[in-house]
Amino acid sequence: MTLSRFITAVLLELAIVGSMTAVQRTTFSRGRVRLSVATVRLGSSYSLVMAHLGRPTSDTTRRDDSMGSVETVRTIEYPGLTVTLHKMRRVFRVVSIDVTSSDWLVAPGVRIGFDAKQVGAKLGTPYEESNEGTRHRYHYLNAGGDGWALLEFENNKLVAVHWSYDLT
Repeated sequence: MTLSRFITAVLLELAIVGSMTAVQRTTFSRGRVRLSVATVRLGSSYSLVMAHLGRPTSDTTRRDDSMGSVETVRTIEYPGLTVTLHKMRRVFRVVSIDVTSSDWLVAPGVRIGFDAKQVGAKLGTPYEESNEGTRHRYHYLNAGGDGWALLEFENNKLVAVHWSYDLT
């Protein structure tokens, strides 16, 4: 084998392996999202939530045993935004976020009122779609594989965005 054929063979093999890796990455990321509001995301601390979102209209703490063990749950509400936190090792951490108002921009650039095509352009193809009553739903997985995101549409307009850790 000549040197030029050897180099050609190596380059061809690298191109094939590179394209297979690209296909695997695309498949892996399809239907996965990393959402946040004002840099608040799942796992953020209570102090970060307060620093980035400001004073809430409601801040309640309760004990919850629906998951089997007794948990301390804190719910912070703003108009059109609900942030739920669980106490983990003496620190409250965000476990779910619900947005229902266009006042809140959901990173990477989604806002209540967008149509399904605009949402798809920002988030990509959902891993699943469903219907419940009058609402059409886009289902995504969290980028870390540790939970889910659900976007709900009525008359092709985004009306709610929910994302959460999988706490089960």
